[in-house]
Amino acid sequence: MVDISKFNLPQNNWGDFVAVLKSLQSMLIKLGYSPSNVSVHKIYLTKRDDVQRFFLEVTPKSPKHLSRYKEIISRVGTQVVNGDRL
Repeated sequence: MVDISKFNLPQNNWGDFVAVLKSLQSMLIKLGYSPSNVSVHKIYLTKRDDVQRFFLEVTPKSPKHLSRYKEIISRVGTQVVNGDRL
């Protein structure tokens, strides 16, 4: 997920960042991902295959995100994670 609200910018400046998110969404689509629509100030990857591929190809350095990813992957097949969505 990319969330521009974390930048603590005035909301009247978010228009430029929404354009950046839309550009990112377009790039992800060209790379074969299925990102969500831009939602006010966020974009998501929710399909299991997309998330796993993203973590293999990009490998985010945030310990928080890596830990959360490993926890979610450990629950695949449980009630928490069903179908092709994480």
